[in-house]
Amino acid sequence: MVVASRRKCFKLLLLSFFCQSACSFQTTNGKRLRRYRSASSLTGSKDDSALPVPFENDQKVCNDNDAFFLQGWPLGLQHGLRDSGALRIIVDTATRVLLAPSFYYENPHCLPEFIRISGYPRWITAALRTLKILDNDKEDVDFSAQAYGSHRKQVIHIMANRKHKDCNDLPIFMFLHGGAWGSGFPTMYRLLSVPFLKENYRTAIVGYRTYPDANIEGQVEDVAEAVLYLRERYPGNRPIVLMAHSSGAHVALTAALNGRITANQIDAIIGMSGVYDLEAHYQYEKKRGLEQISPMAAANGFTTENLRRNSPVLLAQQRYAENEHAATSYNLPPTLLLHGASDDVALPSCSLKLQNALTAATSENNNSQNSKSSCQVQVLDGVGHQDTVLQTLLGGKTQTAVFQWLQSELGI
Repeated sequence: MVVASRRKCFKLLLLSFFCQSACSFQTTNGKRLRRYRSASSLTGSKDDSALPVPFENDQKVCNDNDAFFLQGWPLGLQHGLRDSGALRIIVDTATRVLLAPSFYYENPHCLPEFIRISGYPRWITAALRTLKILDNDKEDVDFSAQAYGSHRKQVIHIMANRKHKDCNDLPIFMFLHGGAWGSGFPTMYRLLSVPFLKENYRTAIVGYRTYPDANIEGQVEDVAEAVLYLRERYPGNRPIVLMAHSSGAHVALTAALNGRITANQIDAIIGMSGVYDLEAHYQYEKKRGLEQISPMAAANGFTTENLRRNSPVLLAQQRYAENEHAATSYNLPPTLLLHGASDDVALPSCSLKLQNALTAATSENNNSQNSKSSCQVQVLDGVGHQDTVLQTLLGGKTQTAVFQWLQSELGI
């Protein structure tokens, strides 16, 4: 229901934007509009010759409703929406204006929970308790938004149960949102803190620069800076668990395999519904007719070479093949890959490929001193792309798998 509502909201807002501004977008021989910054400029390309061409002449095979909605759109319009940041505005606005009310209508108990964890004045939560809208046994939460960089998106929403906020040994749950590399914001995922606050974690919902403000290199840098900020703000040996969803999982694993975050900083990584083979995912987007408007190729460099270089599956295969002791030098933390068997946005094979690559690399180095390195994958029956997030919040197979794995790997 929630996923279907999101698709309808996206279509309505996209159509509205098109009706108001279609006259501002024109195409010339299928070329991208010059008035917008070329996505290839983020990767150092001087022109569009680096792009895999000809996209526009490919016959699309499409059974996807969203893709059918976009089939007849001029390429200049699709590229303009993507590269100008208008698509991000549309999707994020749809989330705030249409999806959020729909979610709270279907899950009314979540609204007072959001108020409880969001730093509203205490008299509001007291009133909710008096009116029996909020249970008295729910603890007050200390909330703060902390900037770790100069960009407005470089912010972390940090929460902890108020009576434990000054404790030095609270484990930290860190979440990196998805959004196809081009949308999403921390407030949208703040409620994911609730089950972890219940287990007495300190939670950190991380915002980072999305396309077109940053490409994959900038996003990886943001994740590394956010981890460093949390380690410096909360020093000690407290465990930090990094959970990431969809494109956020891609960013997190790319950062780990590039050595930007290590087991010395992060104690565990949980990737949910992630995209780990960009070349294969581009072909899947192409089949669905979404490759032109999707920020995926734009944020990751467009060319086949760049897509491969930024794919965690190929990073694992290449780096480990180049370095006999890579499992030690990369010092990867224990990793859990969760994927829904019914995921039709990022196929479950993404997680299976990455697990195979990491497992093979680790098994080749049986003498590795990094005994913590491990990678497990769980494919959950009847679970879709967004369900992994919703079930982590509301309960279900995903939440059960997460806490059971954390207990077995870290004892928390």
